[in-house]
Amino acid sequence: MWRDGRTYDAAAAAVAGTLTDAIEVILPQPCAVCGLGRGPVCRVCRALVHRWSADPVNVAPVLPHWPSDRLCIASGAYRHEFARLILAFKNGGRLDTAPVLGRALGRGLAALLRQVEGQGTQSSGARAGQAPVIIPVPSSARAFRRRGFVPSEVLARRATAPRSALSAIQGSARSKVAPVLMARRRPTHAVLDSRVRRAVGQKGLSARERSARAASSMTIGLPGLAGVMGLRPDLGNRPCILVDDVATTGSTLRESARAVEAAGGRVVGAAVLASVRLPGENCPMFSASHPADG
Repeated sequence: MWRDGRTYDAAAAAVAGTLTDAIEVILPQPCAVCGLGRGPVCRVCRALVHRWSADPVNVAPVLPHWPSDRLCIASGAYRHEFARLILAFKNGGRLDTAPVLGRALGRGLAALLRQVEGQGTQSSGARAGQAPVIIPVPSSARAFRRRGFVPSEVLARRATAPRSALSAIQGSARSKVAPVLMARRRPTHAVLDSRVRRAVGQKGLSARERSARAASSMTIGLPGLAGVMGLRPDLGNRPCILVDDVATTGSTLRESARAVEAAGGRVVGAAVLASVRLPGENCPMFSASHPADG
């Protein structure tokens, strides 16, 4: 299915992680959050990041474009030290912070799996040992060219690594990361107005504009030669979990779920690092400080 592509991606991620560790030893960087302590995240900022991401919560009820009855677990709120660390990772080139963020995402994934199992929404096959497939939400082509990596995929691999919070509750039937979601290349001028086309990512867009941009933007495929040959992964009614970095309205997650389910998968929930809004809050949904999706 996606085994060859997955092996290649995992090997590339391992090499990148080794190089990052080597550079940190030779040229230590300052803390990605405060810029003062020793990096990648100083002891004080690490404690603050943990404070903001230690209690995962279901944010589905406050995402206008995600079904309120389908779990979406956020490790924390997108603010303060947690938000600064995510931005440093995504847009500041601080890949050395991936272990800290990966652990935070792992806590959210573990909480999601416990709730999914508690609700009994997995199939009998999954309960017999078929772990859910973890599918990262892809970046846009522009974001990938700018960064050189897909944030959700890097973090998903960190979150599912051995001795993670997720592996501790899964035992031998560990979930695998399958980067089978891809951004569809299509002309946008017939769907989106000039303001949406000029926007970088989704920063500054209204909920309606975000929904329009996300509509039919995802497809399922395989990386490399397999994708060129037109081969597609067979999800075979397997339970799937979507993973992204920041949830704003849920429109990108909704479109990702549509693409996965069209390919035969069964989306049982989503896990994100952070949400711009938590249940019970009355803060505005959007502001200039909110991140660009993708």
